[in-house]
Amino acid sequence: MANDHKTTIEYRHDYRDGVKKHGDRVKVFLDTGQNIGFELDARYNNEDDGMYNHMTMNGSEFTAFYYDKINANTNWLAGTSLDFTKEGLVYIPFVRLNYQFDNGIRLQGRYKWKVWDYDVNGVDGTPYRSKIQQFDTFVGYRYHDWNFQYQFDIFP
Repeated sequence: MANDHKTTIEYRHDYRDGVKKHGDRVKVFLDTGQNIGFELDARYNNEDDGMYNHMTMNGSEFTAFYYDKINANTNWLAGTSLDFTKEGLVYIPFVRLNYQFDNGIRLQGRYKWKVWDYDVNGVDGTPYRSKIQQFDTFVGYRYHDWNFQYQFDIFP
């Protein structure tokens, strides 16, 4: 859903096959029109096997970023996210490059670094401060007001 003020509301539903759980996300996006944007993301888990059963909050994320065009089909953006979870805060600086073909297909790549401000437990039970580098790729297609996207994540 979008309007002339560059505001977008997005809903996502996912199913994680490994744990056989459903999840939902609601994102609100605001573009100021001055190459600065903001996003608010609320995540929910479903505690039962079914969809929308016993939904619980699974964190929220606030993002601020700056973007600009390289040419008519290519733009870049840099920003940072603050991911609020029940355990604490995760800082996520990132850079992204987007390329839009004239036929509506687009490719995106994003490099991000996640830094936890709290200790997590390792495999051996020893607590440590986690830092993860991650590369995400996106393939999308826009047809009139419809927007389809597939995301693939790589954790080195």
